[in-house]
Amino acid sequence: MKKIFILMCSLFSIVIIQAQSLDDINDMMDKKNYTGAKTAIDKYLTDANNSTKPDGWYFKGRIYNSLSYEKTIPESEAYDLKITAYEALKKYQQLDPKDVRMKLESYGSYLDLYFSFYDLGANFFNNKNYSDAYNAFKKALEVEEFIIGKKYTYSQVTLNNLDTALTLNTAIAATQAKKEDEAIPYYRRLVDANVAGPGYLDVYEYLVEYYDKKADLASFNEML
Repeated sequence: MKKIFILMCSLFSIVIIQAQSLDDINDMMDKKNYTGAKTAIDKYLTDANNSTKPDGWYFKGRIYNSLSYEKTIPESEAYDLKITAYEALKKYQQLDPKDVRMKLESYGSYLDLYFSFYDLGANFFNNKNYSDAYNAFKKALEVEEFIIGKKYTYSQVTLNNLDTALTLNTAIAATQAKKEDEAIPYYRRLVDANVAGPGYLDVYEYLVEYYDKKADLASFNEML
């Protein structure tokens, strides 16, 4: 009986220590000490007992995304932080079937990542960093498709199954980055959806020239 009591006390102490650890991390976030919070959450999740629990991953997602907005963070590093944040939030949902924390925030973290990847892509593109622009636009599309697939909705914006502007930006960035073969599927999304208008004429002309160069007669005729 005494051994059982000691064991129970030990387990209780472990739970208290872990809770205090997350509380401390939360305090760092409240004080906007995201650098310190990042170090703390990474250390917290190196413990095998913590890495299988959902809350730490949710904190990691929020911390990494918050840190990515710091003015001292280079945009390339901000992109990497957002990638990690996105994966951490999905990991949280895998570990918490009830999805408590994400439901509480109405899945706003995903919408924020969609917008911020989009903004990063635009900044990279304006700075003629086309390869990074392509990666950021592509990730924005991925997050948007994830949101739509999960049927998450937001009062401030409605996301469409075909985001024509983002799809076109992704294709153009890939083209400018000399990744022509990777650009084609994004151009085709627009064409296959019969997107029309003078602003999209270049898309059809580009594909005609591409398939002509590739000697793909069937696709060439289809574009004509």
